[in-house]
Amino acid sequence: MENLADFKKFVQSRPELSEAVKNQEYTWQGIYEMYALYGPDHAIWQDFKGKSVNSAGGGLDIASLLNLVRNLDLDALASALSGLEKVLGIVLSVMDTKEEAPSSQPLGSISRYDD
Repeated sequence: MENLADFKKFVQSRPELSEAVKNQEYTWQGIYEMYALYGPDHAIWQDFKGKSVNSAGGGLDIASLLNLVRNLDLDALASALSGLEKVLGIVLSVMDTKEEAPSSQPLGSISRYDD
């Protein structure tokens, strides 16, 4: 959790991040993911004050988007995708075992031994 402690120090040094979350321009999860991918010294934080990055992509122009893609940490992205792949594999294996469970069989005729 050393990375989380570093992130907390980073956020404390940049009050505009808290304001952006309060204004619902960003989420803490989104900011943390950007921090994990780009690090604290990346140029993205210089552009952070004036631009809004939300799930619909509003506020991003093509140049900013290309800059983000160009500076993306592919190792971190591959690691995140690998973790997601493992989780999906586990979910699928659990779902497969539920489908393979034998269905209840109807009972045969019940005979009485009253002879």
